[in-house]
Amino acid sequence: MFRKILILLIVTSVLIFAKKNPLYSLKIDRSEIFNYDYSIVNCTGHCSFVNRSTKALNIILNFKKAMLDTNIMLMRSMVWRNNVWVKFSPLEFSITLKDFFKYDWFDIKGIRESCKPPMTYPWQKTTYKLLNYIPNMKHYPSFMPTGSYRVDVEFWDSNKKLNKFLEHHLYMFIDEIIKH
Repeated sequence: MFRKILILLIVTSVLIFAKKNPLYSLKIDRSEIFNYDYSIVNCTGHCSFVNRSTKALNIILNFKKAMLDTNIMLMRSMVWRNNVWVKFSPLEFSITLKDFFKYDWFDIKGIRESCKPPMTYPWQKTTYKLLNYIPNMKHYPSFMPTGSYRVDVEFWDSNKKLNKFLEHHLYMFIDEIIKH
């Protein structure tokens, strides 16, 4: 009995240590933004170096109207394998903006809090600035294999017969942290 409890404590402490100290690093490569409906939002974005090896994400969203629960976000992920982009099904989902703000997948909380003004639900008719944002790997799924990724996020307005008004492609690389 004592042996089982000891093994359980060791496993739990290793899992907690791994969660606090991720064994992977995430590096942003580049960002592409496509505006489809300028009557809803005007958006610009790019990546910039914050030091010699780290790129940060910079996005400015100028909403021309408030975004309510009828708006839908679709997220797809592709992984680079054998010189071709392949769908990575575990990271494909569709969600309303209201539900999007409830979760902390992919460091959504960090993105919301890094915005000036802080992003809340519903998105207001204002300008949000996400400047020098570096993702926190602790908030990414642990099942993501190392390699190059392209994460596509599409925003749809269901009030206009599912009109896509914004699309963002984020290219990133997940690598193991090598400890000597």
